[in-house]
Amino acid sequence: MSARHPDSRLSATMLRGALDGLAAILDERFLHTGGDTAGVFASSDHGDHIGSPPTPRRGTDA
Repeated sequence: MSARHPDSRLSATMLRGALDGLAAILDERFLHTGGDTAGVFASSDHGDHIGSPPTPRRGTDA
């Protein structure tokens, strides 16, 4: 379904562009999946990335 208000459509377009850019950077620098935006975010969600072990979060004992 498409938003009826022009400002909502513009905001959605800008958000999509920002997410596409973020996915490209994450994939280029860390994940190396070569996938599309949805694939990059799905990969990072599930820890399916290639590289070094995850860095422990701040405030944890790990």
